[in-house]
Amino acid sequence: MSDNASATEQYLVTMEQHSITWSKALSILIVVAGVLAIAVPPVAGIAATILIGWLLVFAGAAHLVFGWHTRKVGGLTWGLLLGIIYLLAGFYTLIHPVAGLAALTLVLEPTFPCRRFWNSFWRGICGGWAPQPGWCSMELSCSFLRPRSGRHGRRAASGS
Repeated sequence: MSDNASATEQYLVTMEQHSITWSKALSILIVVAGVLAIAVPPVAGIAATILIGWLLVFAGAAHLVFGWHTRKVGGLTWGLLLGIIYLLAGFYTLIHPVAGLAALTLVLEPTFPCRRFWNSFWRGICGGWAPQPGWCSMELSCSFLRPRSGRHGRRAASGS
C-alpha cells in the first residue's frame, strides 16, 4: 500500500515538473512571437490572415456536415449555403493572403461601431442604456479616432 502511494506521489511530482517545463517553454515562445509581431507587422498580419483562412475552411466544413445532419429539420439549404460561403472565403484568403488581409480589414473595421450600435439598441429595448464596460467601448472610441478624410484626417486648407 505504501509503495502504491509513493509511486502515485512520484508520478504527480513528475507530471508537475513536466507541466511547468512546458508552461515556461510556451511562455517564452509567446513572448518571442509577440516581439516579432511588433517588429514586423506585415508578417504578423499575413500570419493572422492565414490562420483566419484555415478557421474559415474548417468552419465551412463543419457547416456542411451540420447542414447534412440537420437535413430532416430543414437545415440543409442554410447549412450548405453557409458552408460553401465559408469555404470560398477561406480558400480565397489562403490563396491570396495579402488581398485577404485587406478584405478582412475592410470587412471587420465597420463591424465595431455597428456592433456597438446594435448592443446599445437592444439594451435600450431590453432594459436601460447602461454603458457597456470593456472592449465595445474601446472599439467605439478607436473607430472614431481613425483618420476620416485627406491626409492624417486633416481637412484641406482653403487658400485664397
